[in-house]
Parts: sequence; structure tokens; C-alpha cells
Amino acid sequence: MLDEVFAHSAEAGEDLMGAIKPAQITLPDRQLWLVSPMGTRESEFLHQWVEAGREAVKDPGAGVAYFEWSAPDGCEKDDV
Repeated sequence: MLDEVFAHSAEAGEDLMGAIKPAQITLPDRQLWLVSPMGTRESEFLHQWVEAGREAVKDPGAGVAYFEWSAPDGCEKDDV
């Protein structure tokens, strides 16, 4: 499980994935959880996964489970 993923740049995130994937390849039924609040505009690594996750919910064979709890776009924080 990777927590606070928003804090990683795209480069650092790819380095993490490069270290994790070989270690997990030997495990049957492996899972990797990426957990994080949305972060900032600089949270490129997380934002790549958010986009991939949003696309994955449209494809039952994607191999990605995506869960998102957020307010609708354009919603003010006091409106929720």
C-alpha cells in the first residue's frame, strides 16, 4: 500500500513503481493500493492514476479497482 501518493512527483512515482513491480511479480493474487487525497496541481503521479482509474470503471476487464469520494466538479466546499 502506498499512502499519501499526492506527495510524489511523476518521476518519483515511476521510481516507486519500478521498485514495487518486480517484488510483487512472484506473488499470486497481488494487489497494490494507492491511497491519497487529491493533492495539488503538482501531484502528477496521482493524477495519472486518477485518470486511469476513471477510465477503468468503464471497462470491467481493466484489472483496476477505482474508488473515489469527492464532491461533483464545480461544487463549493460549503455546498456538500
